[in-house]
Amino acid sequence: MGVLALLLVHPIRDRADSQWVNAYGRWFFVAVLAPLVMLLMAVGKRVSQYGVTEPRYFLLVLGLWGLGVALSYAVTASRNIKVIPMTLAGLTLLTAFGPWGTYQVSRRSQLHRLDRIVAAAGMGRVGAITRPGRELSMEDRQEVGAIINYLYSRHGAGALAAALGDPLETVLRLAAASGGRVATVPEGVMNRLGLEYVRPGERVNGETFGFNLPQPVPVQVSGFDRLETLSLWPRASILFAPDSITLVADSTLSSVAVTRGRDTVATLDILGALRARGFLEGSAGAHFHTVSDPLVVDGTARGLRIRLVVASLNGNREGERVRVSSLTGYLLVRGP
Repeated sequence: MGVLALLLVHPIRDRADSQWVNAYGRWFFVAVLAPLVMLLMAVGKRVSQYGVTEPRYFLLVLGLWGLGVALSYAVTASRNIKVIPMTLAGLTLLTAFGPWGTYQVSRRSQLHRLDRIVAAAGMGRVGAITRPGRELSMEDRQEVGAIINYLYSRHGAGALAAALGDPLETVLRLAAASGGRVATVPEGVMNRLGLEYVRPGERVNGETFGFNLPQPVPVQVSGFDRLETLSLWPRASILFAPDSITLVADSTLSSVAVTRGRDTVATLDILGALRARGFLEGSAGAHFHTVSDPLVVDGTARGLRIRLVVASLNGNREGERVRVSSLTGYLLVRGP
């Protein structure tokens, strides 16, 4: 705003009643030196913690540009304002293209962060990411989710698929299942990796728990007509087949309603099955299991036989309150 004001009042600088404009132009640039240094220190701190993104890149470049312009005018006391739009235009062109451009630098920075986290967790490397070989902290899971969200929202499904090492069709299926909600795609990707998705700013108190099956997962299909893979998270709604049944998860994913048309025909008790298998027992803190047998939840109603085979699940418990944050698995159905 100060630079804009200077440009607007520049035409009257030589009028007898407007001599203050020259003093304003000189001392304004002296005054902004300290705030610009503070700005660059703040942006540098953020970049060192979370890497480069497009907004941080622009802020950093504009901060450096502003510092250079301020130093130039403060030292030389020049009254030539053409330097401001000319250098800004040149900076815009310079940062728009090439490997030093905004989007390429930001993408490389985030991929580097992702590679560092997955390598430390025994999840392979970027381009071939697998399920973790050790438990990830909440902070690491939050960072991985944020990077996945960044890649998908800013660079598209192709960039995310390349980073994961998955076929593009896999990410496109997750995007289709999300119903157009960008924020749910990272959650689906994390579920596939056997990780609990932690939303930006979320803090999980109490103990966390979870389990996953070693891959690939054998599924007994005898006695059923159809099988489909699925990923569920709280408040998700997944259509099993056109004109067939829909799965509707509650706000904590402790149960899943099976609906047909407008009627709920069965309820799958996820929480009850977890308690029966003893997954909610154990000392305080995080505890995760690799299991040989899947968690199986059965339901029957109106000629339908429904079985949910849970391959991986993540959640947290605080006192008596249990929240399942995500699960992946298979749905088997027999009946009309």
